Parts: sequence; C-alpha cells; structure tokens
Amino acid sequence: MERENRRTQRRRPHGGYRRKSRSGNRLMAVFIAAVIITVAVVAGAYPVLARAGRVSAAKAEIAAAAGDQETYDSVSVIRMKQAVEADDYTVMTGMRSTADILIDADACKIVAAGGTAAAGSTAAYQTRIRPASMTKVLTLVTIVENLPDDWQSRTYTFDVDKLQYLVTGLNASLAGFLSGETATAEDMMYGVILPSGADAVEGLIETFFPSEEDFMTKMNETAQKIGMTNSHFTNPYGLDDPDLYSTPEDIARLLQYAMHNSICEEILTARTYTTQVMSRHSEGISFTSGAFTAMSGTDGMPDDVTYIGGKTGFTESGYSIVVMYLKNGHHYICVAANAGTDQDRNQDVRDMLINYAK
Repeated sequence: MERENRRTQRRRPHGGYRRKSRSGNRLMAVFIAAVIITVAVVAGAYPVLARAGRVSAAKAEIAAAAGDQETYDSVSVIRMKQAVEADDYTVMTGMRSTADILIDADACKIVAAGGTAAAGSTAAYQTRIRPASMTKVLTLVTIVENLPDDWQSRTYTFDVDKLQYLVTGLNASLAGFLSGETATAEDMMYGVILPSGADAVEGLIETFFPSEEDFMTKMNETAQKIGMTNSHFTNPYGLDDPDLYSTPEDIARLLQYAMHNSICEEILTARTYTTQVMSRHSEGISFTSGAFTAMSGTDGMPDDVTYIGGKTGFTESGYSIVVMYLKNGHHYICVAANAGTDQDRNQDVRDMLINYAK
C-alpha cells in the first residue's frame, strides 16, 4: 500500500496525467490537412500569377515609356533612356569587326566605338551594318508589346510545308519544332531568342498578327519609338536584304530597351529552357542560349565581368552579337557586328570589356 501511494504521488504531481481528447486530435488533423491543401493550391497557382504579374508590369513599363518617363521594373536596373553621344567617348582601334560599340547602359552614354569600316571616324557608332539575327530582339519586343490578354492560352501547330520553306526557301535557322506539333506562345518566344528559330518567329506571327506585312509595319514603328532612327527592317528574321539595315548604336539601344521589359528580359537572360512535352518530343525541346554559349568559349574573358544576356547573329555578312555584361556595378552593352569569324567577334567583346569598360 505504501509503495502504491508513492507511485501515485509520482504520477500525479499536478492532479494526474492529461489525456488528449479524440475531438482535439480530429481538429489537429483537419488543420494540418487544410495547411497542406493551401500550400499545394498556392504552389500550383504561383507560376500563373507570376506570369500575369510580369505581363501587367510590362504593360505599365510600355505606357510609361510612351510618356517619356523614367521607370524601373522589378528585375532590371536598366533605365528607360536612350543612349546619347558622349563628347569624350573613345575611338577604338585594332578592332576586328566591321563596327563595334560599348555603351554604359546605366549612365546612358557611349563609352567607346570603332571597327574596321570606321576606324578613326567620329561617327563609328552610326556605321550601317547588317544586323542578322540580332533583329530577332526587335521581333520579340514587337510581339510582346502586342500580346492579347489571353496570350498564355494561345498555341500554334506547325505545318510541314511552311517549315520546309523556311529551310529551303529562306535558308533560315530553326528552333526544332516539327510538323504536327503544337507549341505554346511562351515556348515559341524562347525559341525565337535562344536557338534563333525562324519557325518560332513564324508561329508567333501567325498566332497574333493578321499577316507578316502587318507585323513588319508594327516592327518598324516599334523601332522608331525606341529611337532606332537609322534602322529599317524588311523581314522578322534578320535575313540579308539591301533594305534591312541598322547601326551599332541602334542595336545597343534595342537591347537596352528590351532588357527593361520583364518578359523580354527573362527570355534574353535565360541560358537554357525546355519546352512543354509535345507529340514528337516526349521530353520537350531543350534550348541553349547562342549568346551565352558563344561568350563562354571566349579566351581571356576577364574574371570581373558577369554575363547578363544577349543575342547573336550570322548571315553571309558576317558574325555579330549584342550582349550585356555587368562590371564594377555597371551594366555595359557591347555590339560587335559583321566580323569575319565568330572568334574575331568574341575577341572584340572581350577587348571592349577589358580596355574600355571601367
């Protein structure tokens, strides 16, 4: 009896053990289930909400730009100003490309310009060039600025005859979409920039515009709005044409403008992207940025610069690139146009970043 009393005293120092009620357990289970369901719903909805937010931000930026206001988006620090001639810009010598320019995108000024066709010229940055597939940056901007509210639900099914025409008729590069496959608008946008796909361009124009003629009208209007006053475009791919031309300054302005748009910036800065699963691509199509790949293989690239994004271009006129780097807290845009080889083009970018970007 005495042992039992001691055991009881040890067990009940505060009036005995407390049992959790069954109703309490049920309430806890319901609460945990509710939390799990809420997290799952939010996780599933987040990509859609995030994309919608970027579209709204892009439209706000476009409206502000039209009003000549200075504005910033949530990602980029690039200002919505046009690059202006600097009285003290440096004339670069020893360059390999036809025309080169280096712009401090944050200060909005030309730092240096030069090239084999304009060595020593005070107007080196206005040398007329063949922009090749750098043109597709303007193609992307024009598409994004004219997207309808339901653009995310739009798709396009590729036709074998049109794909064959792009290859045999235009000798254009393709992203890899196959006939009979249906792609989303987002997949095609990445296809325009990363692999420089004319098939993606064709699909987007047919999805969102009455005709290519209508698109080209809007594309040239967009170029003028940006301030590309020395440029004219006759096709959305950048294929060589006597009436399709630009300048290093205009192409640099174009990238600066595009980087200020949330959707364009996301695509231009992507290094890789995989499309949704399609009928003939069970794991989707994997894209890799041509600009990132090109610059990653450049010998002697300085360690203190960070690749941001850009676009390459190539036709019979030569190798070109417009690319943005970060150095010492400044965003620099380099354009190297119509070089004889891709190595010459890349080395011009390297030299600009080493010798002129401070």
